Amino acid sequence: KQMGTYEDIEFKMKCNFAADEYYFNDVWRKIKNWLLPNSAGRKFKQSYDNDWYYVVSKIEVSELSRVLFNGGKFTITFTVEPYVYSVSGDKWYDLNDKDIRINNYTTCQPLYQVINEGTENKNCIINLKNSNGNNTFELLDVVAGQNRYIDTERKVTYYKPAQSTDRLRAGRNGEEEDLQLYTGINSFTVTDGFSVKIKPRWRSL
Repeated sequence: KQMGTYEDIEFKMKCNFAADEYYFNDVWRKIKNWLLPNSAGRKFKQSYDNDWYYVVSKIEVSELSRVLFNGGKFTITFTVEPYVYSVSGDKWYDLNDKDIRINNYTTCQPLYQVINEGTENKNCIINLKNSNGNNTFELLDVVAGQNRYIDTERKVTYYKPAQSTDRLRAGRNGEEEDLQLYTGINSFTVTDGFSVKIKPRWRSL
């Protein structure tokens, strides 16, 4: 697939294994079952760059070649999205954390968690000023004590009911992508009475 003007990247890995002849085919089946199901969205890391990872689009496994009676060799092709993501960008940070203020990489698509710390339902306005301009996003009627989530990658705003894994869409004014972090300085202001955390999802090419 393409992300803007960038195309997916392929990594090929040559692999081999050895197994007792009686168990050989079963080992091969287990290898394929480990690699192939639910491959999209998995993380692909390189040992020499352990603080960054790629997001897998798909995994392909070649035909198996037998080597003598107990050996096998094959090639795995990992197709990944063009961006490489920072491991530290998957952590939650307070919105006023100094580490969030400057994005040293390409435009990224963070996840926000907004909590109404008051005792009454009210709207929350998040203002973000960066090289893309001065953008405002408003969450409507946030229940006291409730968590709201703004996912700028999936372009959806939602909440999770208590004792449920369901994600229900929540009211808002504005577009989720207006809260992307652009390269350079990103400055926030938030309505009083709300706590906001962010997973920045820093990424680079």
